[in-house]
Amino acid sequence: MRVRVLPFGVSKDWLGPAAITLELAEGALVADLLEDLSVLLASRLPAQGLRGMAVSVNAEYARADDPLSGTVAASVWRGPRDGCGSVDGADARAH
Repeated sequence: MRVRVLPFGVSKDWLGPAAITLELAEGALVADLLEDLSVLLASRLPAQGLRGMAVSVNAEYARADDPLSGTVAASVWRGPRDGCGSVDGADARAH
């Protein structure tokens, strides 16, 4: 499946200002997307990697265990410091 990744905020420093497209296996999760991004950007990421990044999939907040399916546009940005809205923090949909 093709995933179009749109960088926002500080993630533009790592991804560049334009969207990138990644190929992921059918049934991939948000965690798989972040893993592929971590490998692709290893030399440009800060020490904590993508920890604390918030992700939306097709304009909805997403957690690491959320599946990707269909036409996917994922946005990536630094989540709030308390972790709310980040894929490794509290469920953003509940806030």
